[in-house]
Amino acid sequence: MTWRWAFLFLLIATGSAQFRFGQRENDSLPYSDSDYYIEMSEVLGGVRPKLPEHTDLEYASHHFARPLISVLAADVGRIFLGGDLRAAFSVVNILAAWLVAIGLYLMMKISRSLEGLDWVPSVLFLIGFPQLNWGYHILSDTLGYATAFAASYLVWAYVIRSRGESAFRIDHYQTLIVFFVMQALAFLSRETAWFTLFAMIAAFGFDGWWRTHRMECLSFLVAFALAKVPHTLYCHAAHVSSHPVNLSANEFFNPWYALDFIVKSGVAFHVAWIFVILLTLREPKWWCKVPVVLWGWTVAALLYMAAGYLANRLGAIGYPLRLTYALFPIVGWMVARYFVFQLPPDRRMGPVMAFITVYFAVSASGVFLDTSKGKLTVRDLTVNSQP
Repeated sequence: MTWRWAFLFLLIATGSAQFRFGQRENDSLPYSDSDYYIEMSEVLGGVRPKLPEHTDLEYASHHFARPLISVLAADVGRIFLGGDLRAAFSVVNILAAWLVAIGLYLMMKISRSLEGLDWVPSVLFLIGFPQLNWGYHILSDTLGYATAFAASYLVWAYVIRSRGESAFRIDHYQTLIVFFVMQALAFLSRETAWFTLFAMIAAFGFDGWWRTHRMECLSFLVAFALAKVPHTLYCHAAHVSSHPVNLSANEFFNPWYALDFIVKSGVAFHVAWIFVILLTLREPKWWCKVPVVLWGWTVAALLYMAAGYLANRLGAIGYPLRLTYALFPIVGWMVARYFVFQLPPDRRMGPVMAFITVYFAVSASGVFLDTSKGKLTVRDLTVNSQP
């Protein structure tokens, strides 16, 4: 059954990618952040000897500190696509989204909290507005989620197996090696790699698991720390660094910027928020059913959103809507959990499919309404609407 779902997720990911397959971010602009990734792939693939002279190395430093997607796209484009880098980036992102969907499905499966609707969060991830609109652009978000979520899943699966609550056979040393590899790739993908640390801490704290498995906890923490070494060495050799977070009191307390954050975060999951609210109101202590590892991921996602809020400005691009999409595991779980709580098993499928249809329609509509001009804030809309 798992392989059938994996195949279905691949079909959905491929279909969803058609909205933006082969496109740069903000494709209507002559130059965008996506071009930094293209240029890096061209250098890595031997298409050009060095970066163009016009490249703003200081601004692009944090993009160049995320080399994995450019490395993979260079290889995929060269080996399979005749050098078509735009298509190569989309193919890499399709496979990354597929990996997220599989990991999320497996995590829901072993948590036993969604009673047959374990597949719903994965489908919602693949058809969400940010995923349709930006997930297959030349950006590192989806690959960052894929690698960090895979590492987080490995730890959670190991904890569950050690408690005798899963039939999966997991060897400690094999898991540790795979975890190290995935986490090293996560650091080379994007800053979302730090999500794994919070997911690990939550998993280790599950009913005091760490008290009886201290050496295993320590081994995972050491592997996590060592996984940062390849990225640190790369950044040092390439003279690049991650995105700085600079606090500006005027911007932080700007009501327009706060409104921009609220509206864009609402758009990120649009109608799904309705069911999040309904579950909160109708199921007492619903939070006790959430797989604890998702709480760790959610805390990390909120901190990630806060960092994105501080790092950006209303006068630049405003709050990047896609950052809120880091909440996809908990939002997807809450939507599925609402149907589990509210409806008996034999009456769930119709309403669930109706919701998924509406969710996809709203997401797709958002893609067509996107101006792809690189800057759209609440204040822009207000000013432009005035006579």
